[in-house]
Amino acid sequence: MKRLLLATLMLLLVFSLSAQRRPEAFIEIMPPVPGDVCSNSDGDTAARHQFVKKVHEVDRLLKEELNRRKKDMDAKIKLNENKMKANEMQKMGVSPDITNQMMALQKQRKLAKSKEQQEKIDKQMKALSSQMMQQSANISMSEVKDMKEMDKAGKTAWATGYSTEKKAEVMAEPEKYQEQNAKNTQKLNLEQKYERLRDSLGAAQGKYLVRFNEIEMNEKGKSLMDLIFQVRNQMNDYIKECTDKGVEQDQAKIDGFKEEINNYCKSYCNLLAPMYVENLNQYGSFLKAAIIPFYRLEDLNNKVTTSQTGVNLDPEPGYYGFEVVKAYLARLTDVFRYNIIGTEGYPNNNESGKIGAGD
Repeated sequence: MKRLLLATLMLLLVFSLSAQRRPEAFIEIMPPVPGDVCSNSDGDTAARHQFVKKVHEVDRLLKEELNRRKKDMDAKIKLNENKMKANEMQKMGVSPDITNQMMALQKQRKLAKSKEQQEKIDKQMKALSSQMMQQSANISMSEVKDMKEMDKAGKTAWATGYSTEKKAEVMAEPEKYQEQNAKNTQKLNLEQKYERLRDSLGAAQGKYLVRFNEIEMNEKGKSLMDLIFQVRNQMNDYIKECTDKGVEQDQAKIDGFKEEINNYCKSYCNLLAPMYVENLNQYGSFLKAAIIPFYRLEDLNNKVTTSQTGVNLDPEPGYYGFEVVKAYLARLTDVFRYNIIGTEGYPNNNESGKIGAGD
């Protein structure tokens, strides 16, 4: 108990400094993967409880950090919401004056208390929407209405005329469109870099998650689990039969059932647990090596978002790394899942519970 208290105090001390709230700090304080996860001696069981408590303490601190970051980001988004909307309208060619008018009307619409007020504001918003469409696409609401009534030939003729008009605009102001094309190319290059790195890291992480699933679906392991349940049911049937007939149970027979179940349980754990531990250790090595690439991925994502919204929300670095740490913690807390205790035949993962989202 004293050791656990001391460890908890050390964790709290480490995370009292905001500068250390990075994924690397959480990796450093995570307990190492246990060696023999199939032993059920009193000493090993006590050590297992301590291990699970420490993992849950790290998880608690991680959740606190993620919640803090989410609140900060939500506040930044709310603070810059109008600016992002205005930038989007500006990219579409809508003047700031009309954009501000529309946002003001939207705010009034939310606060309107009567139907008459709402209808009056709706009428104003409709008129502004027409102006916005005219500015952004050089199309009036009446043209849109007329197009609905056109036949196929009429729509084709209108589209041809519109395309010719747009080409003339490009020829009249080539510098304007060259600058826009350069920005679009830069944005596309950023998005492609982000996608390539995201897919690469996702594939690398996915390899370990696939392996965890393969271990879970191991045919020999499933056969051993079936045998555990089969013998358990035989024992329960025998106990019920004795109870129904009012005869005394043969303790030697009960002990035989229990010994057979325990032998199958040991075989089950000795088969699957080493595979799980090996994969978990490799997953942990990947986690440590991937932190820096995840920082790069996060930076690229922020640049893409900034290019799209025109606003740099300047998120705290490390969020992507935290998500991978969270996934790893879920697997770490489940390291004893193949250690089955007792005659019930269920994996011994009830004491640890589930944390995070391992897949």
